[in-house]
Amino acid sequence: PEDKKDKVLQKLLGQVQGLNISTIDGVKIWFEDKSSILIRPSGTEPIYRLYAEAKSPEKARKLVEEYSLKLEKILKTL
Repeated sequence: PEDKKDKVLQKLLGQVQGLNISTIDGVKIWFEDKSSILIRPSGTEPIYRLYAEAKSPEKARKLVEEYSLKLEKILKTL
């Protein structure tokens, strides 16, 4: 929901402290293997969009799955 978007991102930031992070246009996390994921709330829908970059499609899918689960768990706590 619209009113929870910022709260979810703040909780996510608390979970990924210590990683290489940018908070421009959502939350982007870079990993040591040069892969990354961007988690950003949609401006027009009550959803989050996840964009992953990795050396293989499998790794990118794994990142999206992992962070989708993290978002679902955070939403359940709000």
